[in-house]
Amino acid sequence: MEFLSLRMDSSQGGRTNFTYNSDVKGVASQDRATAAIDKGLGGIIGVKLDFFLNATNGVDRIEGVDTMMNRLSSGGPTMNSSGIKNMFNKGTLQQMIGESQYLPPQPVQPGDKWPIQTQADLGEMGSLTVSNNITFAQWEKHGPRLCARLEFEGTYQGKPGENPDPTGMSMAIQDGTTSGVSWFDPELGMVIDSDADQDMTMSITIPMPARGGGKPTPQTMKMAMHQVLNVKLDSVK
Repeated sequence: MEFLSLRMDSSQGGRTNFTYNSDVKGVASQDRATAAIDKGLGGIIGVKLDFFLNATNGVDRIEGVDTMMNRLSSGGPTMNSSGIKNMFNKGTLQQMIGESQYLPPQPVQPGDKWPIQTQADLGEMGSLTVSNNITFAQWEKHGPRLCARLEFEGTYQGKPGENPDPTGMSMAIQDGTTSGVSWFDPELGMVIDSDADQDMTMSITIPMPARGGGKPTPQTMKMAMHQVLNVKLDSVK
């Protein structure tokens, strides 16, 4: 898998924190924190990852994640503390490429619908439960291939991690929605292309020191995020 482009928006309290679009070149940010995030996100464009699948198209292992994480870290401490880096860990990547697991447990024909629920481990951000309703819309030519067009919509529900980082900060995804379409090639037995729009709320809790040396008081911030994802099959070896 290769990251070809990325768009992401983040807002808090009605104010836009940052907007990133890798297709827009030469836009220099005047804000140091935003510039750091731009650099980190821009670093993953062109990164290629190798996914090794088992007989049921489950992901056994992924190679290239360390390279991608190093590029994300090029944004410095701001990138790491924003929580965005955690959105590209192994659990999230497995969720992206493992869309063949959304296939129905029984034979279907155009017009049929079925529910699918999956879980992903997000590391420091806890876990994520994705509940999707899938519709086999129709058979459709996608490039040179005859594919099943699978339309989906669903929700995300995150659960905070049990072990926050050493600073006591914890992050979790809450109240997310997703919708989009995937093209499944029955000859390859896998999804070859997928478009998805995602909206979610990221909750970040930070322990704030109390006056007089008392017990720290947790302070929670919530950030609304929007992502546009397009995943294409690069090659099969």
